[in-house]
Parts: sequence; structure tokens; C-alpha cells
Amino acid sequence: KLKNGAAFHGVWKGGQMSGSGASIHWPSGSATEFEGELLTSRLHGRGKLKLHNGDAYEGAFRDGHMHGSASYVYANGARLEGKWSRGKPEGKVTVTHGELQYSGAIKDTGVVQAGAGRPELLLPHYPVIDISLM
Repeated sequence: KLKNGAAFHGVWKGGQMSGSGASIHWPSGSATEFEGELLTSRLHGRGKLKLHNGDAYEGAFRDGHMHGSASYVYANGARLEGKWSRGKPEGKVTVTHGELQYSGAIKDTGVVQAGAGRPELLLPHYPVIDISLM
């Protein structure tokens, strides 16, 4: 067990959690479970992150942040796909919910703007997560 109460299964290198195939389970906080790659006790590489609110993120991490190509699935089934930078979705994203699909540029407010003549789409919530491994 870690100081924050999380259970870690994986490899320790030089006192740091590192390697692929790592698994972390948190009893409280924003995240519940992570499976994937770690580097110097940070989420780094590919992985899957499940959240207490029922949402899930699958994709790339860098230096402990969601960073790179990924999918974020909301508890209601809506899926946000695109690029992430330092923990936030940025640039062009695609949102799919059932038969509906919406593509456009995402703003920091969680609004997806598809362009002239198309209405804005407001996401259920703006997915920003702070994860502490220790």
C-alpha cells in the first residue's frame, strides 16, 4: 500500500514505480483504477484510467498527465476522442453518443465548436483530472 491508501501492483526500480503492466487501485479521490505504464512513479506511456464518477480514459500519458491521442468515455456513454495536452483535451475532437457524432474544436470551457452555422455542443463536464500516485 502507498501513503495515500492506494494499492500498487508492479515493479519498483530505484525506489520508484516503473514499467509496463502496473496496476493501481485508489480507495478515494477522483481515480479508482489505473492499468498501464509508469515511469519514475508517474503515469507515462499507454494506460487505462477509471474514475469514481464512472468515466474512463484510455490512451497516452506523459509525466503524470493525460497527453496524446486518447478516448474519454463519460458514464452516460458519450465518447470524446482526440488529442490531449497536459491533462486537457485540445484542438479538434469528435464526440459520439449513440447514433450522434459531432466534430469540432474544443474550448477550455468544455464547449465543442463545429464551425459556422452549427450549434455548439456542451460536454457533460470538462474532463480534467489530478492524479497523485503517492
